[in-house]
Amino acid sequence: MLKLFLLLILWFPSIFSQPGDLNNKFLLARSYEQAGDLKKACEIYEDVYAKQPDNLQFFSSLNNIYVLLKNYDGSVKLLKSRIEKTPADVSLYGLLGVTYFLSGSEREAEQVWENAASKFNNDAFLRTLAGYALNVRAFDIAIKMFQKAKISTTNQVFYAFELANLYSITMQYKNAAEELAFVVIRDPAQIFNVESRIYPYLSKPDALNSFISVFEKNNPEQNMNFAHLLGILYTEAKQYDDAFNTYKLLDEVQKQQGNELLNFAQRVQNSGDINTALKVYDYLLANYTSSPMVSSIKLSYAKTLEASLESNFLANNDLWKPVYRIKSLDQPGYLRLIESYMEIINLYPNSESAIEAILRIALIYDKRLKMYPEAEKNYSMITKNYPMSRFYLDAVLNHGILAIKKGDINDAETLFDNTFLITNNSNPNFYQIKYYRALCYFYKSDIISARTILDSLSKKINDNIANDALELLVVFNSSLNDSINLLRLADIEFRIFMEDFDNALNGLLEISNSTPSFLLRDYVNFRIAELLTANDDYNKAVQTLQLTLENNPENIYSDKILFFMSEIFEYGLKDYSKATSSLEKLLMNYPDSIYSEKCREKILQLKRKTS
Repeated sequence: MLKLFLLLILWFPSIFSQPGDLNNKFLLARSYEQAGDLKKACEIYEDVYAKQPDNLQFFSSLNNIYVLLKNYDGSVKLLKSRIEKTPADVSLYGLLGVTYFLSGSEREAEQVWENAASKFNNDAFLRTLAGYALNVRAFDIAIKMFQKAKISTTNQVFYAFELANLYSITMQYKNAAEELAFVVIRDPAQIFNVESRIYPYLSKPDALNSFISVFEKNNPEQNMNFAHLLGILYTEAKQYDDAFNTYKLLDEVQKQQGNELLNFAQRVQNSGDINTALKVYDYLLANYTSSPMVSSIKLSYAKTLEASLESNFLANNDLWKPVYRIKSLDQPGYLRLIESYMEIINLYPNSESAIEAILRIALIYDKRLKMYPEAEKNYSMITKNYPMSRFYLDAVLNHGILAIKKGDINDAETLFDNTFLITNNSNPNFYQIKYYRALCYFYKSDIISARTILDSLSKKINDNIANDALELLVVFNSSLNDSINLLRLADIEFRIFMEDFDNALNGLLEISNSTPSFLLRDYVNFRIAELLTANDDYNKAVQTLQLTLENNPENIYSDKILFFMSEIFEYGLKDYSKATSSLEKLLMNYPDSIYSEKCREKILQLKRKTS
C-alpha cells in the first residue's frame, strides 16, 4: 500500500507539470519568433506539437512558421496529416491551397480549392475558401468560389456584389456591370447601393463604356432604375444628348415636375458645359410652366446665361490685370439677361429669389454696362426695403463702392455706417465694408481714422481683407515723415478708384520722384506699373518693376513684383520663357512667399504651353 502511494505521488506531478512545461516552451518559441529567430522558434514548435499534436494552437503556429521559413514541403506534409485526421475541417484545405500557391504551385493550389469546393458545396464554406484565395490575391480562383456560392445560396445579391467588386479589381468591367445589373433586377431596393459602387469607376473610360453598354441592354425605357443609372453614366461620359433624353424620360415617368432635368442641368453647368445647360433650361421653361420648380428653373437659367456671358467677357477682356479697362462687351446679351431677372422679380415679388435677381441686375448695370443710375436704383431697392435679406450686405457693399467710384464719398459713408449697427455679424461682406469705410477716411485725408479701422482688420488671420489692410498700414507707417506725399497719395488712390487713370499716373510719377521714403516709392512704382499695364504699355511697366527691384534690393514687394512681371510676360507680351524665369526666381529667392503655390502651378501651365 505504501509503495502504491509513493508511485502515485511520483506519477501525478509528471501529469500536471507536462502541460505547464509545454505552454512555457510554446511561449518561449513565440518570443523567438517575435525576435526574428525563426529557426529556433520552429525547433521548439515542432517539439511541443510532437508532444501534443491535437493542440490547435501548436498546430497553427507550426504551420505559420513553416510558411514564414518557406518550408513549404513541411507545411504541406503537416496539413495533409491533419486533413487525414479531420477531413471535415474546410479551413485546412484553405491553408493547404495557400501553401501551394505561395510555393509557386498555383495549379496544385487551384486543384485543392476546387476539390474542397466540390466536397463542401455550401455557400458558407465556399466563402471561407474564397477568403483564403483572396489572402494571397488569387482573384480568379476567388471569383470561381463566389460564382459557385452564388448558385448554391438564397442570398445571391450578396455574392453578386462581391463578384462585382472582384471583377472591378481585375478590370473585368463588363462582368462587374453584369453582376450589378443582376442586383438591380433581383432587388430594386439596392439601386442606391449599386450607384455608390459605380462612382469609383466613373473616371476610368473602359469601365464607363462597359457599364453603359451593359445597362443599355436592360430595357431602360421601361426599367427606371437602369434609366437612373444610365443618366449618371451618360453625364459622366459627356454623352449629354443621351443623358438629356434619359432625364426627360425619368422626369416624365416619375412625375418629377422638372426636378430631374433641373438637377441634370446644374450638374452639366458645374462640369463646364454651359451651352448644354442652357439647352436644358430652355426645354424646362417651354414644357414645365406650371411646375412648382419654375422659380428655381428661371433663376438657374438666368444665372447660367450670366455665366455664359461672363465666360465670353473673361475671354475678351484682360481680367488678369489688377486695374483694367473694359474692351469688349456683349451689351445686347446683358440686356436680355436683365429681362430674365426682371421676369423672376415680377413673378415672385418680395421672395429671396426676387431679391437676388434685383442684386444681379444692379451688378450688371454697375460692373458691366456702367449704367450707374440704374445700378443705384436697384441697390437702393434692397438697402431700403429688405434689411433682413441675406443679400442686404452685398447690396450695401456694392452700392457704397459705386458711390465712391462716382466721387460721392459722403453717400458711401452713410451706407457703410448703417451696417455697423448690425451686431454679431459673421458675413465676410461685413469686413469688406469696414475696409472700404477706412478707404473713405483715407480719401478724405483722415489718416488717423483710416488707420484705426485698418489696424483692427489687420489682426484677422488668413483673410484677404487683413492682407490688404496690413499693406496699406505699412504705407501709412513708412510715410510718417512725408505727410505731404501721403496726402497726395490719398487723392491719387481716389482717382484710381474713379478710373481716372491718366491723371492718377501723373500724380504717382510726381510722388516717385519726390518722396524720401524708400517704401512709399516702392509702393508707388508698383502702382505705376499697374496703371501702365492697364494702358497696355507692357514694356514700360516691366522696366518700371525691374528698376524698382534694382534700386532697392530689400524691397518688401519683391515677390509681388516678380509675380506681376510673370503675368505681364505671359498675358501681355506672350513671352512664356521670361514669365517662367520670373516665377523660378521668385521661388528660389522667396520660398516662403504667399505666391509660392501659385508659382508652381503656373510654371507647370507655362511648360505645357511651350511643349
